[in-house]
Amino acid sequence: MVRSKQKQTKQVTAAEKQVGERIAAFRKLRGISQGALGEAVGVTFQQVQKYEKGMNRASAGRLQQIAGVLGVPLSSFFDDLTGEDGPASREITSVLKKPGAADLLRAYASIGPDSRRRLLQMAHELAGNEERPLRPARAKGKSKRARIPG
Repeated sequence: MVRSKQKQTKQVTAAEKQVGERIAAFRKLRGISQGALGEAVGVTFQQVQKYEKGMNRASAGRLQQIAGVLGVPLSSFFDDLTGEDGPASREITSVLKKPGAADLLRAYASIGPDSRRRLLQMAHELAGNEERPLRPARAKGKSKRARIPG
């Protein structure tokens, strides 16, 4: 049997694009540049950019290196991947792509709960969203799982 020597183009799947978006999101949340991540795992910043855009596939070994540098479990790149992102995951990824979003999120996480509530209300007002009432401060030790308001 003779094999055809025609070059087949690799099609990037939705799952590969999602893995790339998650690499970008975790990298931005950690405040790491594409160049620094590339240097840490032995590739150029252009290669990291291609991984993040889903243009190139990262090997399993490379993903393990990236996960180590970003301080996340390898599975975090694949959790709930079904070939299509759910609406919540798509929204989060979309928001984190905006310039300054990851920096703002890191700063937000570092301030106290009362200030966070006031800042969140101010952000809603600046965005022109319906005004959300301030909730009373919770008693210490009674934390509730954080949710993204929507």
